Amino acid sequence: MSIWLAGEEIHYQVSMAGIVSDSVTQAPLNEARVSLVGRPEKTSSCADGHFHFLSLPAGQYTLRASARGYQEISQAVKLEKPGQKILDIQLSLPAQK
Repeated sequence: MSIWLAGEEIHYQVSMAGIVSDSVTQAPLNEARVSLVGRPEKTSSCADGHFHFLSLPAGQYTLRASARGYQEISQAVKLEKPGQKILDIQLSLPAQK
């Protein structure tokens, strides 16, 4: 998103953060891989499940999260206001056969 101010275009920078956890137990997942599809940014969650991306341009993103033993998920995220977007990412174990 950008705005015009006194003849100058201003581009918002937005941060994205969140917690990756188990969908059943709500336990935080350490070392879950979190990435933005089509962009170079990648990170891993820390021991308490937290992850973050700093200074992203406002816009539409597809966030992908995965952890060993869990099903990968993709989620659309719209970043449109200055500040920080907080996400709660829950991963599920694969269905039992």
